[in-house]
Amino acid sequence: MKKIKFIICVLLVSSCTSNNKVSNKITRSNSESPNLNIEMSQWWLRIKDETIQKNIEILVNNNYSLKQATERILQSKENFYQGRAKKFPEIDLKSSANRNFLQNTKIDNKKFAANNEFKAELNVKWQVDLFNKIRKSNESSYAIFKATQLDKEAVLHSLIAEMIKTHVKIASAKESIEFAKKSANNLENIYQITKRRYELGIDKILLDDLIIAWKNYQLVLIDLSKYERILTNLLFQYDLLLSFKPGTTK
Repeated sequence: MKKIKFIICVLLVSSCTSNNKVSNKITRSNSESPNLNIEMSQWWLRIKDETIQKNIEILVNNNYSLKQATERILQSKENFYQGRAKKFPEIDLKSSANRNFLQNTKIDNKKFAANNEFKAELNVKWQVDLFNKIRKSNESSYAIFKATQLDKEAVLHSLIAEMIKTHVKIASAKESIEFAKKSANNLENIYQITKRRYELGIDKILLDDLIIAWKNYQLVLIDLSKYERILTNLLFQYDLLLSFKPGTTK
């Protein structure tokens, strides 16, 4: 009988110890970020551009994907705490009170007498983790909690990289538009000069030369329209990343 009691005590102690280890892990995770290299975890700080840094701050605070990832972390954390609570006793307290009025049989000028009843019930249950089912469940919950933290880090890095890439594409599209406008202006002047010379019959300008000048001018206008469409799409993507109303970024 003493051996059986000893085995039960050992199981209880091991169960509590294992749960405490998992509890200590998540406590440290609340105060420390996942084991990532500090220099790489915030690589975007090396970019010396005030506009990019300002927009990164807006993205971190406003982006809905990051907010969703944060809520997943809180959800997994609460699930872990709920699972950890199973190692503690469950206490159920019930109470009730009744008051009945009975006909008074005594001679004291009172027709009815009050009868008060009070009841209290206390139930205590404790699930012993004999086969480490609770411990394994807690370890699984902790692993999910840690995975959600890493998921948020991955989403953060991906969004910032996408924002910076889009920022560079926007700058490139704007430069292409400016270059296309200048080219269109020059080719329009060439076309007008060629047209006047053709009409005046100067320098042996042929109709083919006039057509070529017109086509070159139209081609650059097509390129300009293409670059403007690309810029519009990029600005739309940029506003979505920053959780802005489409058309906010110019």
